[in-house]
Amino acid sequence: VLCGALPLALMNLCLIIINVINLWNLMKKKEEIFDLVQEDTRSHLLQHFLEKYKEDILHFFPDYQLDEQNPKTAFLACRDGAPIGVILGDVSGDTVNVLIDYSTPAYRDCSVGRYMYQHLPSKGIHALRFSKAMSQEHVEYLKKMGFTSDGSGWSLTM
Repeated sequence: VLCGALPLALMNLCLIIINVINLWNLMKKKEEIFDLVQEDTRSHLLQHFLEKYKEDILHFFPDYQLDEQNPKTAFLACRDGAPIGVILGDVSGDTVNVLIDYSTPAYRDCSVGRYMYQHLPSKGIHALRFSKAMSQEHVEYLKKMGFTSDGSGWSLTM
């Protein structure tokens, strides 16, 4: 405008308006991008997932071992049908005594955890409890997600 290029200024103004409208529409759209699936430890999909990420899981949960004789319940977070996170443990009433709460490296921005914690009540789960050893990195994640420590473990009521 200052140098007299009014056609260029008009075109840029139109682009700004179009981009603001597109951003507005994207912000309004609240689409679920994950799915929550309940499985037991005998599920082939869960077995594949746990085996594929075994080394990374052991980094966060050094004591973790899957006991084939004592099946647990697993809640898988999936995106486009592929598992990207898991909460695995024993269900007692409406509480899961968690062995692992794991997200793949590409989804470690807490979005999977937030999604799962919001949707577990629809599966009858209203509390999570950790009592097994885990890495300090995972303890920091638990603090960020709102878990509280009672000295013997970490808990979250949803």
